[in-house]
Amino acid sequence: AGCYGLLQGLGLDPIRWDAAPTTGGRHFGTLGNPNFLSAVLAGAVVLSLAMGVRGQSRPRSMAWLSLPILLLVMALTGSRGGFLGLAAGLLAYVLLNPGIRAWPPAKKGLLAAGFIASCFVLLAGSTSLGSRLVGSLTHPWEAASQSRLHIWGPALAMASAHPWTGIGLDAFKIAFPRYQGEQFGLLDGDLVSSRTAHCEPLQVLATTGAVGLAGYLALIAWAAQALRKRL
Repeated sequence: AGCYGLLQGLGLDPIRWDAAPTTGGRHFGTLGNPNFLSAVLAGAVVLSLAMGVRGQSRPRSMAWLSLPILLLVMALTGSRGGFLGLAAGLLAYVLLNPGIRAWPPAKKGLLAAGFIASCFVLLAGSTSLGSRLVGSLTHPWEAASQSRLHIWGPALAMASAHPWTGIGLDAFKIAFPRYQGEQFGLLDGDLVSSRTAHCEPLQVLATTGAVGLAGYLALIAWAAQALRKRL
């Protein structure tokens, strides 16, 4: 998926896709959505970093060589969520890895420098990502108001109407028009329905209720604990 996204960035995509997913120069690889591709690559970056730090000789070399490509394609997606997911993944890797806390200051500084360099690669590789991130940081409320708040509100209304079991799996798009407000129609069109809540915990809460959210959070806690034991 990442290599295909790189081909798109180089203008070598052999398939003529609908222009909608690439509006503003954002590329989506084989996943059909820039945000989906960025989320997958964010996880791949963290895994490659972990392999580069602790893997054996040959896999370590491949991991370090793959990092610039993964970061470049992440930049081509122009996804703010992917960038924040990468930052969260790297923070989790550091916090859950006792070995890193025992590193000498020089090695920790090298890791921090690598993170800063990664941010630079992401921002320099895509003017779309850079401008969207700057806009989000300088005007957070205005950025969130560009449809996100008008999706989260109906999602909370769904959860309030069906608190225990939600509206049902994959039913968000079907139920959304019943709960959406006028402002969403003004921004995205009256005949448009949001497919998801654009916030995974909120999506789980709206579609599976408190029961599903509890299971979702328990799964994350279990995975974090298992990862910490392996690290």
